Amino acid sequence: MYYYNAQYNDSKTKLIINIKALDSNHAQAQAVDIARAFDCKQFHLEYGLNFQANKFLSELFESLAFSSFNAKHCSEWDGGMTNKNPCIYIFKKRFYVRPLFVKYLDIDRSDVIVKMSCDNHRCVNPYHFNYRKEKNSKLGPGDLQLLFGYLSSGVGVADIAKSLKVHRGTIYRKLAQLKQKATDTSNETLKDSDLT
Repeated sequence: MYYYNAQYNDSKTKLIINIKALDSNHAQAQAVDIARAFDCKQFHLEYGLNFQANKFLSELFESLAFSSFNAKHCSEWDGGMTNKNPCIYIFKKRFYVRPLFVKYLDIDRSDVIVKMSCDNHRCVNPYHFNYRKEKNSKLGPGDLQLLFGYLSSGVGVADIAKSLKVHRGTIYRKLAQLKQKATDTSNETLKDSDLT
């Protein structure tokens, strides 16, 4: 293992993070991922440990880089909380930890909200992330695929709700939303064809 340190600069603030890596390419890749997570435009990478580095963030990003989270257990957040969400203040900005992880991992989730499958507000384990389309949605993208599969098989709404662990009303509302979206899309297509 090799040790590096990356310095990220904002207009007035400097953040230093120690990086543990297999080689220089691995360190460079981690530094780029961290820069993307914090929306930093530039950074400086050096060989060796820096004792002024943010120890907490260094350990956090090391856990992400080496995937050292345990899928069965929660990883409790020891830092600050805002609205029952783990957060950290860097560059005089608040960053919510879960979206920060999603950016670091370069997962395209621009229209998706991260919820936890374990219902632990302090958990930041990426293995417990569930992705939702809407803020208060109880059905994720995988659940929608199951919903369509059940409907095409002729399964009743009550049985679908029971298997997805939601109320029947949630299934009915989601079906109504999808029907409305399909109607809106077909009306736009009709309007576009009327113009030609």
